[in-house]
Amino acid sequence: MRRLVIANFKGGVGKTTLAVNLGIALSRRFGRRVLLVDTDPSANVTAHLRVRPERTLYHLLMEDVPLDEVVLSVDGFDGFFLIPSSRATQAAEFQLSSQVGRERILERRLKGLKGFDYVIFDTPPSVSVMAQNAFVCAGFALIPVSMDPMSLLGASTTIGLLREIERGLDVNCEILGIVPTFVDSRLVITRVVMAAIENRFDGVRVLPGIRSDTGVRQATASQVPIVAHNPKSRAAADFVAVAEALEQFKNW
Repeated sequence: MRRLVIANFKGGVGKTTLAVNLGIALSRRFGRRVLLVDTDPSANVTAHLRVRPERTLYHLLMEDVPLDEVVLSVDGFDGFFLIPSSRATQAAEFQLSSQVGRERILERRLKGLKGFDYVIFDTPPSVSVMAQNAFVCAGFALIPVSMDPMSLLGASTTIGLLREIERGLDVNCEILGIVPTFVDSRLVITRVVMAAIENRFDGVRVLPGIRSDTGVRQATASQVPIVAHNPKSRAAADFVAVAEALEQFKNW
């Protein structure tokens, strides 16, 4: 079972869009069973997939509700499942903040999880208890970086926290790669940021980029992921390319 966290502490980099479309691309194109875990209190993933759950991540973490009561199949997407979030996840943040071992509670709750090829964790754009739990659970991390210098700073902060968690909690979470987002090769800023990625994150692989595409906004407004809303669009093709790159990695 491949466990992958998608994180950048800079908001607006396309993190949630990447998590959703990558998961669906893996399930549709490659026949994988994928579980997406929404750890963000804003519940953007859950809303994007038009899921209205009775039980959420909060109930799994704080009430020890069984996994099979929280894991939901997503209508219209065979092989794609979700542990949804809600505003109550923020309450879990506060309740867990004073507990010993708070960074490992999600790991404990997911201990009996089986039957999935991929578990993808979408994270809040902040240094939070939920983000730390996702890092502990995942063996690998994808860092989306938009064509914005502040996104580079967010990526650096994310990688720094990941290294601190590895040292402090004796876990291993490898940076699988950086995914450039909102790529427009016509713009100077794109070339500047891409060069900065190569220089600042030397030795970290750069995966296929996600090109700017107005269809993504249209799909989001329709609450349908772009890989389903317009599978022939360039952004959809890019998400499939990232999924294909993950499939080709041998060191999971």
